[in-house]
Amino acid sequence: MKALDKIVAKGKKIAAHLMEAAEADIEFKDGAFVVRGTDKKKAFAEVSLAAYVPHNYPLDKLEPGLNENAFYDPATSLSRPAATSAKSRWTRYRHVKIVNFTAVDDFGKIINPMIVEDRCTAD
Repeated sequence: MKALDKIVAKGKKIAAHLMEAAEADIEFKDGAFVVRGTDKKKAFAEVSLAAYVPHNYPLDKLEPGLNENAFYDPATSLSRPAATSAKSRWTRYRHVKIVNFTAVDDFGKIINPMIVEDRCTAD
């Protein structure tokens, strides 16, 4: 998504140049760059073509192409899509005794089973 946001931002600059509009007036919606308040629009394919075949392109302001990279670093490297629960009870001497401990991870639809490990232990 971060790389896509960069591509859309660059596409808005290219579309503004192609349609002779202010960049601030360009919106990206339904796969096209639209000049807000008008019927002027350029499809993403048209903007992409202009980016890679730059005969009508602001070469003094933008590098040709729509290649972008982005790096995403989640706040934590451990993802816990589900919960873990433990059942316990007090004994009459006010000590905690674990009666049963159950852990469940629900990953939803597993796209790459090579990165999911199955660990089942019963004590």
